[in-house]
Amino acid sequence: MITYEKLFEILKDKGYNKNWLRNNGIHALTVSKLIKNENVNITTINQLCNLLECEPCDILTYTKDKGE
Repeated sequence: MITYEKLFEILKDKGYNKNWLRNNGIHALTVSKLIKNENVNITTINQLCNLLECEPCDILTYTKDKGE
């Protein structure tokens, strides 16, 4: 399972919020998916890393799904 809690921690640390994401080119539906830890495409991850000047590992966490 991929989660995006780290993304929202970085946003908070930088003084940004989900509205900042929307104002900087991340579609509102995509922001909603990130909040719900739903799938987003790699282009979105790339865009987030460019905006926040970070690496993918800085904004997402992988945890093995239960039962696998």
